[in-house]
Amino acid sequence: MKAIAAVCLLWALPTFAAPPIAPIEPLATTRAGYKARNDRQRWHEANLYPRSLYGTAGPIPRGGSAATIIDYVSQPRSQQETLWQLGSSADLVAIMTVYNARPVLSQREDFIFTEYKVETNEVIKGTLRVGDRTTVTRAGGTIVLPDEKITFDADRPLVVGSTYLMFLRHLPATNDYTEMSHEALLEIRPGGRMQSLYGGSAPIPRAEAQAILDLARAQGAR
Repeated sequence: MKAIAAVCLLWALPTFAAPPIAPIEPLATTRAGYKARNDRQRWHEANLYPRSLYGTAGPIPRGGSAATIIDYVSQPRSQQETLWQLGSSADLVAIMTVYNARPVLSQREDFIFTEYKVETNEVIKGTLRVGDRTTVTRAGGTIVLPDEKITFDADRPLVVGSTYLMFLRHLPATNDYTEMSHEALLEIRPGGRMQSLYGGSAPIPRAEAQAILDLARAQGAR
């Protein structure tokens, strides 16, 4: 009986099987090889990351690191209020697993953004279905070359193989997605805990993480 109960318990818990890793593209060996290489990436660079908000005074120095100049201002509101506002305005709310990532260097070499390939585990709000794959683009990233490593810092990067609760905005021009705000991505960690990608945020305990999921699912069911 104990064995049967254990099996039933495991069946009841949400599981998110990691999707297969995408075929690895040949790594570029120069900065030029990481620059926007198609219309979609060039659109993202021009429209999502204006130089007035992103970018350094010049190219990121060899082997150097740059940081976004955006100063996030946190509103005095509760986690529930934040998530409710994000869920109300998001085009897609879903639990998704990252299976590939590719950093893109701007044409001026003054910032980096990363395109994350993700697979859908659960759809709370939106038109995607379980198993669908799409691209989420975010500011920040690291490029490793044979003779240098350059980094553009924003919030914590997504990790290939990890699973996240995402509040996303659809980009009709490219049919990709981007995060609603710096508070809109929450990593789902082993043991049911969560972690915000916003720098300095503390891990979210299991009970609070479950309450966040319950709130998102309840809002999505409206």
